[in-house]
Amino acid sequence: MITLKKKDWHRIKKQIQQDFQATPSVWLLRSTMKQVLGFTIREGTSWNVKQGYINRIYLDFFDESKETFFILKYL
Repeated sequence: MITLKKKDWHRIKKQIQQDFQATPSVWLLRSTMKQVLGFTIREGTSWNVKQGYINRIYLDFFDESKETFFILKYL
């Protein structure tokens, strides 16, 4: 699982959308996202004493090699 701030996720999402322009179903279908990208997306909030509630994006990976590829390419 990778945890991202919303602003970081929006930047990465734009880049992924450019990479997969030919297949928009990657974003529309959760099962296709899991198969092609290797992860699904969850949104949540976490508590920080200094900042209060922080909105976070969680990427749940199902394939270790795709997680490694994601880290190398997008982070």
